[in-house]
Amino acid sequence: MNIEIANKLVKLRKEHNLSQEELANKLGISRQAVSKWERAEASPDTDNLIKLASLYKISLDELLLSDEEIVQEVINDKNIEDEIDPKDTINDFIDNIKKIAKDAQEGKSKYKVIYYPGRTINLAITIFFLIGFFLFGFITGKWQYAWLLLLCIPVTSSLVFAIKVKKMRYFNYPFFVALIYFALGFFLNWWVYAWIIFLTIPLFYSITARKKKIIHL
Repeated sequence: MNIEIANKLVKLRKEHNLSQEELANKLGISRQAVSKWERAEASPDTDNLIKLASLYKISLDELLLSDEEIVQEVINDKNIEDEIDPKDTINDFIDNIKKIAKDAQEGKSKYKVIYYPGRTINLAITIFFLIGFFLFGFITGKWQYAWLLLLCIPVTSSLVFAIKVKKMRYFNYPFFVALIYFALGFFLNWWVYAWIIFLTIPLFYSITARKKKIIHL
């Protein structure tokens, strides 16, 4: 919908002394829907256009034809600012999220909603490696190596999440490389040679990066 028609809807509603809530009740829709029409963010469907024309006692042509005088009058009407509720955008966002989740559950949406109990899984991983850290330290006495297990926490957590969502770009590859580097350094004394594995970080992200759509203007 263009801004001219949106402004005409505002003017017609005001002429009939209706608030957005009252108009929504008459049409059997939500106030957010009316707000979207009047902000030119959405268009009424055919049924609602017929209802609007009938309510305002005008033809569909009169309803849909733009009128510069109407536009100017609405722009000059400062009271229109009072009709814009700052909560509209938040409410619309919440409504859209709920609809996406509902449609996804019913298999009607192009979006895929993935339920991931992140806190529970991350807590379990953290506890597991902390126990391993202390056990390794107390049993072997080699605390200088035991701390490597702490690096396994973000690596493992990110790997589990990446597998869950089937997107390897979420894997914490830099921490994984650091873990391998320190392991090679401590156990094989490859400090001079092992640094080369850090060069694989940009290669990893170039391979796993999300492809962006190119928009031609």
